[in-house]
Amino acid sequence: MYRKTYKIFENLLLIVINFFPQITKYRYIRVNGPSMEPTLKNNSILFMKRFNLSTDKLKRFSIIRYKDSVNKFYIKRIIGLPLEKIEIIDSKLFIDSEYQETDILEKNKNYSWMLKKNQIILFGDNYLNSGFDSRKLGPINLSDIQITHIR
Repeated sequence: MYRKTYKIFENLLLIVINFFPQITKYRYIRVNGPSMEPTLKNNSILFMKRFNLSTDKLKRFSIIRYKDSVNKFYIKRIIGLPLEKIEIIDSKLFIDSEYQETDILEKNKNYSWMLKKNQIILFGDNYLNSGFDSRKLGPINLSDIQITHIR
């Protein structure tokens, strides 16, 4: 009984907070899917800040939510920032030709992107189970970012 009541309260809270986005910069977002595990579990809830392209600065390895061309939302981690060259060679990440220590990336796949001033590269933390990140979609436009992770 307690769990059901808690779930109803949690959903009502999400509706109330998200129903009035013009009065708040913050939103609660539910994680849908395993692409960010182990960092974010499926169905966990995040407190996120609305992204303002003109005032907010992006930081590498921050978590953001973006929308794709059919208005579906995804939560991913920023790997590459505007005007950088991002390469994955032999399961190693290079940013502007400098090796970056990371967890193991997928094997036998190489990628290379030269980002424009309005593009970023996003990956899911669960590399083998993250279908809609930059490895499939390529660079993501800054205008597609909806919110950034707070807690």
